[in-house]
Amino acid sequence: MRGLFGDTLPIQVSVQEVVRGLTLPDTTGKPGTYTPVSPTVQMVPYAGTPPEVAQSDGTTTACTGGYQPITFHAPATGTLPDGYKVYKADAGTGALGALVQSFPQTVGLFGQTFHVPAASPETLIDITNGGNQLYAIQSWQTFTGPPVTTATSDPVYILTSCTQVEPTLTATACTTGGPPSPSVKFTWTMPSYYAWSPTQAVDTTVTRFHLYTVVAGVLTEMSPPQYFSATSPVPVLKPGGWTYSGTYTFPSPDTNGYRTATYRIAANNGTADIGAVLDSSYDLDINCP
Repeated sequence: MRGLFGDTLPIQVSVQEVVRGLTLPDTTGKPGTYTPVSPTVQMVPYAGTPPEVAQSDGTTTACTGGYQPITFHAPATGTLPDGYKVYKADAGTGALGALVQSFPQTVGLFGQTFHVPAASPETLIDITNGGNQLYAIQSWQTFTGPPVTTATSDPVYILTSCTQVEPTLTATACTTGGPPSPSVKFTWTMPSYYAWSPTQAVDTTVTRFHLYTVVAGVLTEMSPPQYFSATSPVPVLKPGGWTYSGTYTFPSPDTNGYRTATYRIAANNGTADIGAVLDSSYDLDINCP
């Protein structure tokens, strides 16, 4: 975060990249006493466990096609604002940019939960590469006066991210029972974070994985086409990322020579392959008896 903001904005220490206000803590990298610049309107709460401002839809932290879900809450005490606005923000200065969405505050409902859906007009992060986007949440309140005035709180910032959709074959295991081997188990990984972001689930648009052979350097559809589910078996988080597995049963007879072949796997949304453009560095050879 300091790489994005320098020493112009404070950083809330949390598993989510949340910052707030306009002053710095005494020591870079450590939280400090904070006095709101706009004390008349409450900011949305940003502390707590789990964080009260978070990349989440209440169920998952995953992006959806490169859109990021955001959850925040109304204050739990004091005078409630009349509503909240979510903006895109400049990563270098923190300046508020385009309005993403407005939310009215339900009268008297302290701690009300708000969800910014993972959809336009949020910034679409290219899941081919992964990336991040800074947002700001600002409370507002109308005072009857006279005169009638509207005031806003200091912004609360959250840095969202989307992981790269990049499946990588890592291992194979020929099953016993032959020769010939009746099947082979493939293992592959997907990134579990982007840059310094917390662990994050794979983009929800990835519903399956598409297995190919590589023949003379050319990506070749298998006969019949082969797919593995993205949810069964459930992927396991390991140091190398989200780890998936799937078992392919060889045809009998194996006229295409699938027991001794080069393979590559792609992410798929149920209709088409998506994500990173994969080359021969992602290929894996098998040689089953």
